[in-house]
Amino acid sequence: PTLTTKRWTGKVEETYTYRYLNGVPLKDGEDALLANWCEVTVSRPDGKVIYRARLQLTPNHNDRSTGWTHCQFSGSPIAEGG
Repeated sequence: PTLTTKRWTGKVEETYTYRYLNGVPLKDGEDALLANWCEVTVSRPDGKVIYRARLQLTPNHNDRSTGWTHCQFSGSPIAEGG
């Protein structure tokens, strides 16, 4: 899925594009470890990308509370429950 929002910086409107996939197998086969993946891209009206971050999240077996490593984009629609 993809989610796009626009924010005014006071000088220029920036476009924030969020993409994510959950439960992506890391290899072929039924025993494949599943991972979650997310990306945020910030671009200007001329199309210039000024920021991009990609995260691959795999199970964290040391985290007994949830078993997953977490990704959060503070203030983003995804972080706010999107």
